[in-house]
Amino acid sequence: MKGILTTMVALVAIIIVGGGIYYASNAKIDKVKTDADKKITEIEKKLNKADEDKAKAEAEAKKVDTTDWKAYKNNTVGFTVSLPKDLVVEETNSNLVTVRTTKLTAKAENVVLAISDNTKNSSVTGLGFADMAKKMALDAYTVTIPGGSQKCDSVKATDFKTEGGLNALEMSLSCSKTATTGEKTNFTVSSVYALDVAKFAKGGAKTLLLAPPLPDSKVWDTITPEMFKAMADSVVFK
Repeated sequence: MKGILTTMVALVAIIIVGGGIYYASNAKIDKVKTDADKKITEIEKKLNKADEDKAKAEAEAKKVDTTDWKAYKNNTVGFTVSLPKDLVVEETNSNLVTVRTTKLTAKAENVVLAISDNTKNSSVTGLGFADMAKKMALDAYTVTIPGGSQKCDSVKATDFKTEGGLNALEMSLSCSKTATTGEKTNFTVSSVYALDVAKFAKGGAKTLLLAPPLPDSKVWDTITPEMFKAMADSVVFK
């Protein structure tokens, strides 16, 4: 009986000690895990901060200095836009403004920007802003050219709000040139902007399209996509 009792006491002691070791081991493992999780969280925060700082630095590097830009006011539609000082404006007709650079003398290659509204485009009547903007953009680049034709088939659009507070779309168009010989060349037109001006514009204008030149234009040697974005952001109605 005494032997049995001794054995039982020994077993209880082993269980207690074993349980204590198990508990202590688990507690130690939990602590190690908790410490590791904290370190991982700290590293993730540092990495996120580094990414944010990098993004801010890149945005700052791309920021356009517009301090010496000049304002152009269109009285027909009622908008004002800021333009680089070397650009000149031609009001071709009541709904089309052609902006040219003085750095290129040939008229065939110095068009920087075409600003138009929807009032002379009957094919967009009744459309909502997004559909109207996309149709206007496609129409703007679908033209007959020397030695063939040019057509844009599809649009990718991103919503944003301009610094002037206007709802807008930034668009990229998939286009092609087809020569009379049948040879076809595909290209993309980017930095196309459309502004929703229905609440502010005069003369029934609802959408204002800012169309840059084709990607092979010499204008791109003197101006950047960021500058086009800055022009779109500068449009206001006063």
